[in-house]
Amino acid sequence: MRRHGSWRRLGVVVGALLAAGSAGCGGDAEEPEPGVEPEPVVWGECPPFFQTECATVELPLRYDEPEGAQIPILVARKLSGDPEATQLWLLAGGPGGSGGDLHEIVDVMAANLPGFDIYTLDHRGVGQSARLGCSAEEETSPGEDYVLADEWEGCAAELKDRWGEGLAGFSTTNAAQDVGMLIERTREPGQRAMVWGVSYGTYWALRYLQLHPEQPAAVVLDSVASPGAQRLSTFDLQFDPVAKELAAVCAADAACAARMGDDPWARIDALYEKIDAGHCSALGIDRRLLRQTLAYLVAGATGRSLLMPVVYRLDRCEAADMEALAHLFEFLFSAGSDDTGFSQSLQNHVMFSEMWEVPAPSVEALEGRAASTRASQDLGPYVGPAFDVWPRYAPDALVDRWPRTEVPLLMLNGTMDPQTPIETARVAGERLRGPLQTFVTVQRMVHGVLMMPSADPEALSCGAAMTFDFLKDPSTVPDTSCAEEVMPIPFELAAAQNQLVFGTDDTWDNPAPKTAAGSMDAAKQAAPARIDVEAVARALSRVRPLSSARALDLRLR
Repeated sequence: MRRHGSWRRLGVVVGALLAAGSAGCGGDAEEPEPGVEPEPVVWGECPPFFQTECATVELPLRYDEPEGAQIPILVARKLSGDPEATQLWLLAGGPGGSGGDLHEIVDVMAANLPGFDIYTLDHRGVGQSARLGCSAEEETSPGEDYVLADEWEGCAAELKDRWGEGLAGFSTTNAAQDVGMLIERTREPGQRAMVWGVSYGTYWALRYLQLHPEQPAAVVLDSVASPGAQRLSTFDLQFDPVAKELAAVCAADAACAARMGDDPWARIDALYEKIDAGHCSALGIDRRLLRQTLAYLVAGATGRSLLMPVVYRLDRCEAADMEALAHLFEFLFSAGSDDTGFSQSLQNHVMFSEMWEVPAPSVEALEGRAASTRASQDLGPYVGPAFDVWPRYAPDALVDRWPRTEVPLLMLNGTMDPQTPIETARVAGERLRGPLQTFVTVQRMVHGVLMMPSADPEALSCGAAMTFDFLKDPSTVPDTSCAEEVMPIPFELAAAQNQLVFGTDDTWDNPAPKTAAGSMDAAKQAAPARIDVEAVARALSRVRPLSSARALDLRLR
């Protein structure tokens, strides 16, 4: 196996940084020492969801042991054809998300940034980059790719048996070194490189900046996961505040308030009591499924328009409402999700090792948090039983620290984002305050500011306009005035959209009852529509909020 001088140099620098607890003040880590040159990157065909050329690059499993085991890292690029192009590296969310999740964003970037070569990669432990996985995550397991509660211990044991101490290499710090090394391995002399990250990708990008504070020409952080502030053990508590804000918007909207009343949040609260008492039980929705569904809807720019009509129809629970709601669940959750290589094991590994509370909350506490909400993805109850058995790695000295860098930064976050809440995202604006480092609060926006909807379908959205202007010229403070505009939230869909979502023309109301001669089919009257609760619950467990919300937007265009 070839040994590379640059890797040895990286091992020395990384070791020094970690030992000192540095936050990026130890110099740039990519400077190689003279020695054996790395093998050239060989580009070829791509797996699904990646474009247009791909390569597998062998990199150290642990950069503090650069001459030890190597793992494959998948990297993809879409070249612009411009000989003076800037590299733009896109970092996906998660943890556990694949670079393939960004395939639509690659097209958007390429179309609007003609002088940029677009790069994506699979985070180590995901997809084609030495994916972490166990037999419980396979389609042939009892829960299909949904890990059942009694499978976590066996899953953790499989990973430990396969990787041993090497599991510590699947950390954010080592993934950040991958980005720095890949930039050096792929760019031409003097070529600029920039980085864009979304969600966990911002956490990953900030770790990269700790280690490479001078390498990129600019960085965009879209929907910021702030180190030390964003704890995924409290994730289930982040949706209610946004749902309450949506309820306030509904109360101020004439059409929504006409159905939901002066206090829509109280109406939602009362519905849970009715569900507990057996209301609309023929449909099959219980408290847990309702709160997971509301969390799914409130997370997206299109989905949140459906939340109040769903509550209203469930509260009324006429036969036509049950038909409409069953149609909705079929529309949302039956199509399945694109398998781009998500790794639940990698998510657990990074989450438990770096992004969990210390001391860890008990399973009972996590279940209690979710149960106390009206909108929750129930992440804690799902993964909580795995914490005690998981072979976590010790967090290194860079965890929960911030970079010291003068690199131009654009940081964007919506005020109605339940996944990276504005309260924790703002910490980034407080910590990173250089002359060309700008934090932007985007009114009423959800997760993923770049892909926010536009009032004018022919024009760029505010998030896209700010992002592209900044990347084209990061030497000037971007115009962020559009972020102050208050985005309207419609609670009515067009008739064609209603047919897709509810199977009927109206968002809220049912058609007038027909005469006996033209009445609804007798079989439907005798057997009301019912939701496959187990199938929906499993589908919800596979939700990747950013890609799912975007997919719903596209389906309803």
